[in-house]
Amino acid sequence: MTCGDKFDIETNVADVNAFGTLDFVIWESTIDGKPASCLAVLKGVVEIKNIDDSIKGTVRVPKGEMSCIAAGGVPSSPVTIPEELL
Repeated sequence: MTCGDKFDIETNVADVNAFGTLDFVIWESTIDGKPASCLAVLKGVVEIKNIDDSIKGTVRVPKGEMSCIAAGGVPSSPVTIPEELL
């Protein structure tokens, strides 16, 4: 997705806050048998947190990195996007 403004995207697991000029991808997955959402940022910075407000923890994902979040959990720390995903 490419955009030029601030906006929010909600999946069944994650609440994603995007700011500024961006290029990123969100996809659904599973982690340990639980539904999950993953996010890879190609340009800009994006914040991801659990859609359940009772689960605290927001991760800021910068350009070139990715994070995943499983249902009932907090987002993983950002890691470099593997070459095979690019």
